[in-house]
Amino acid sequence: MKNLIIPLTILISLTSCNKNGEKADAYGNFEAVETIISSESVGTILNSFINEGDVLKEGDTTFIIDGTSLQIQKQTILNQKNAAASGFSNILAQVDVLNKQKEVLNKEKERVLNLLKDSAATQKQLDDIIGQSDVLDQKIRQVKTQNQRIFDELKVFDAQLKSVDDMLKKTIVINPVKGTVLVKYSEVHELAILGKALYKIADTENIILRAYVSGTQLD
Repeated sequence: MKNLIIPLTILISLTSCNKNGEKADAYGNFEAVETIISSESVGTILNSFINEGDVLKEGDTTFIIDGTSLQIQKQTILNQKNAAASGFSNILAQVDVLNKQKEVLNKEKERVLNLLKDSAATQKQLDDIIGQSDVLDQKIRQVKTQNQRIFDELKVFDAQLKSVDDMLKKTIVINPVKGTVLVKYSEVHELAILGKALYKIADTENIILRAYVSGTQLD
């Protein structure tokens, strides 16, 4: 989308009150800001809601571009995310099981420590429990590392989904400025590509007068 200021085909002369009433003091023309609206998506144009001469408001829908390929891409990413999320749930379940085993060992450790005070247990029994507890701690750290990897993977999928959603929004062309459609460049069934001009619009209600005067008029 780009803005241009170009002259309309209205040429005027400005005259001031002078003695002979014939000589023009300045010459100029009216100019309007024109905006060329270009496609930000790729696909076949499915619908067009404008014609040359139409007066549009800001926010009007002007074209709809086929987004089927983007919808397929989005569904593929969603499937991949759901598969990764399934693995995420499994890992959380593993951590929960390991933590419960750790709780059982901690209780057993306390029991053995009490028995050891009364010489009713051996140091080997305590060492075995401590060794088992260390092994569980190591497994929990490993599983949490896997959890972080999958969590990072889910964030990548979320970023990809946001990107596709942004592209899908661009398949619906929204008019950005009020004005009159001067030229329509694209029609239904034609292929829209990035940067292809769709239509030109200008606000003819607000025009600029550009006048030119001679150097003597400035004296």
